[in-house]
Amino acid sequence: GQGRETSKEFLRDNPEVAGEIDALVRAKVGLPPRNGVLPNAVEAEGATEESKTKVAAKA
Repeated sequence: GQGRETSKEFLRDNPEVAGEIDALVRAKVGLPPRNGVLPNAVEAEGATEESKTKVAAKA
C-alpha cells in the first residue's frame, strides 16, 4: 500500500535512520553488524522466498 512505499522512500532519503534501525534489528536477532553498508532497495526487494524463509525460521 501507500504506507509501505512512503516508508521505503523515507528510509532511502534518511540512511542514518535506516542504519540505526538495521543495527537495532540485527542486535535483537543476534546477527552480526553490517559494517555501515546497507543494501539498496532493489536488492532487498529481490530476496528469494527461500532466503525469507530462512530468516523467518531463525527469528
